[in-house]
Amino acid sequence: MAPLLPQKHYNHLDVSELTKIRHSLADLARKVQHETTRREKNLSHNPRSVLAEYKRQQIWKRLSSNKFRDEDVMKFYFDFFDELFNCSSLKKYCKVKLSSPSTENEAEMKCRALIWSWPPKVQLVSIVIRIFKRDDITDNMTRRIFCLGRLLHEMTHAFLELYSCWYTLCREFLQHLGPAGHGFAWQDIAHTVEKAADNPNSLNIPVQLGRYDSLLVDLDEIK
Repeated sequence: MAPLLPQKHYNHLDVSELTKIRHSLADLARKVQHETTRREKNLSHNPRSVLAEYKRQQIWKRLSSNKFRDEDVMKFYFDFFDELFNCSSLKKYCKVKLSSPSTENEAEMKCRALIWSWPPKVQLVSIVIRIFKRDDITDNMTRRIFCLGRLLHEMTHAFLELYSCWYTLCREFLQHLGPAGHGFAWQDIAHTVEKAADNPNSLNIPVQLGRYDSLLVDLDEIK
């Protein structure tokens, strides 16, 4: 989680142009929902081109193919999802890595930032999304779709960490980001992304971002 800054009167910027740590969580969630639910013909040029190429080359076949490593599939889909869902706002700051299986985590996102001045400006941002391999799932399609769900889970965290306001009262409550990061804004984006990915007329990838279990984590921390 990002460091919380002391609360002061602060005006959030409009999300028409994304600026690091300057937007309200609700506005960011609405932006992703708007971009994600647009019909293909109404998409802006880049997402429409990426989606058309995805369909033309039948890239979804990589999910079951033995010709591609899991690492390559995850990195491709990171770029693809970033273009389609996040306006290409993450690839400049994020790296995706696959690591040896973990008994504690399925995935994690770590954000490092150097903040200076007032209002705060971010001088340096480094985000690493780490997906832990699931060697116990032998079927390529099943394993990779599971990992894509973890990837999208952490990409949603990364997007909100990078562009949402870091003031304490803008983040700490469940109706904003929540104590563990799975509050209303994260839930709204995750639900929209799940529906878009599972759309049989579009991607047809039944990913699960773990929304319900994640919400329970935040509710447990509130107790």
